[in-house]
Amino acid sequence: MDTFKDLMSGDTYYKTQYPQHNLVRSKAQFKLLQSVEAHQQKMQAFIAEQLV
Repeated sequence: MDTFKDLMSGDTYYKTQYPQHNLVRSKAQFKLLQSVEAHQQKMQAFIAEQLV
C-alpha cells in the first residue's frame, strides 16, 4: 500500500492530479485486497487445476 504511505507522508513520491488522489488510489487498493482475500480459495483451486 505504497500510495497510502505516500498519502501519510504528504504525497511526496507519487504524482497526484488533485487533492486526495492518493486517498482514492489507496481505497481502490484496499478494495482489491478485500476481493482477493474473499476469493482466495477459489483462486488457489483454479491455480491447482491448471498445474494438473
